[in-house]
Amino acid sequence: MNSKIENFVSAAIAATKVCHNNQAIIVASPTFTAALQETDDAISVIQAFGQVQQLTTKGVTEMKHLARNSTSEAGIIIAQGIVNFAFDQKKFDLLKEAGIPKTKFIRGRDVKVLATFKKVHELALANAAAIIPFGVTASQVSDYGKLIGDFEALMVEPRVLIAKRKNATTQVAQQVKTLGDTIKYKLDAGMEQFHLSNPDFYNEYFNARIIVDLKGPSTGIKGTAEDKLSHIRLKNAKITLLETGSDRSTSKQGNYAFKKLSPGIYTLKIVAPGYEELFLDNIQVIPGHLTDLDLQLVKLAA
Repeated sequence: MNSKIENFVSAAIAATKVCHNNQAIIVASPTFTAALQETDDAISVIQAFGQVQQLTTKGVTEMKHLARNSTSEAGIIIAQGIVNFAFDQKKFDLLKEAGIPKTKFIRGRDVKVLATFKKVHELALANAAAIIPFGVTASQVSDYGKLIGDFEALMVEPRVLIAKRKNATTQVAQQVKTLGDTIKYKLDAGMEQFHLSNPDFYNEYFNARIIVDLKGPSTGIKGTAEDKLSHIRLKNAKITLLETGSDRSTSKQGNYAFKKLSPGIYTLKIVAPGYEELFLDNIQVIPGHLTDLDLQLVKLAA
């Protein structure tokens, strides 16, 4: 939730608390009591979607990296067995197909590495019996297929979580409008019946409705983008804040900044020509602070 919504919901919660603390007064008005329940329900829905907005992809991303490493190691071993068989039998077309550089198992985007995994698996299946004498068993090939399936499944999980957070952001905006209408046309209007009979309650309620800005003067993320090996600053790298959809291009000095963010957990996507795409998640932004985050990009394999 952005700061404006957080401030609004905070004021709404404070106002409903005043009402609940004065049950002896409002119990005489079933209409007002129903409006208060409707307001409580709307706040609960917003808070639930707010929790979804805070979902982190960190655990899933770590699992994906582990699965990718395991699948890479198994693929390299199987590919070498196929190469040994092809060389021994002078199957030069197969030798060319299976002679995949190790870097293609390790570096590059997930989709490209996955394609390498699947190619090796297909070659292993097609030559399953022939490669057994060269150290590749049927069990290894089968296990390799399972590893590929697990890795492919984990590839989409971070995107699923990000999609959920985006949907939650949309839902929060819609629910906040519902909450605003409920408070304005039902709760605020209903308070008028207590203006003369219970002025202290009336004044306490509307004092609680005053929206206070909870955001600090400078809340966000800043840093530089650079080549991981040479440490040369990268200009015109596109950095996207996935939770809000906003993006920045790095300056000539490689600097970037996202300011006036709401406190929470964020994900950055970094794209630069000639470099591997980079995702950084679980970036914590706290009130009144600019989180320093320098970005190191790896050049694409030649």
